Amino acid sequence: MTSYIARSGGQKKKNILHQRELALIGDIRRGVDAEKLQKSAEKVRLAQLGVIKALLHESEPARREDEDSVAGTLLRLGEARDYWTDVLAEEIIEMYSTESDEDIFIDRKKWWDSRPRRN
Repeated sequence: MTSYIARSGGQKKKNILHQRELALIGDIRRGVDAEKLQKSAEKVRLAQLGVIKALLHESEPARREDEDSVAGTLLRLGEARDYWTDVLAEEIIEMYSTESDEDIFIDRKKWWDSRPRRN
């Protein structure tokens, strides 16, 4: 019997991301200084990139025949990686300080989950 069960979908990285997001939202609500907000936003960026890296690793095609089936996923992950690499910390703070659940907000933060949210 194995002692380690592999997780799929970057679940551990998503949990870390969720913790970083909650910390950033808490910092925004408490009104901490700008330097602390910048550090929290950078932690969110690194967590997002960690999720992307995990999903890219899982999405790599095992055989040449699989390349076409995962091409769209790899393209979407590449676009997400480019976005989170280039986005400014101030934009991340603004993204997490909005209270609405608009689709663009969900798409930018939770780009890997395109399902609609339940209320």
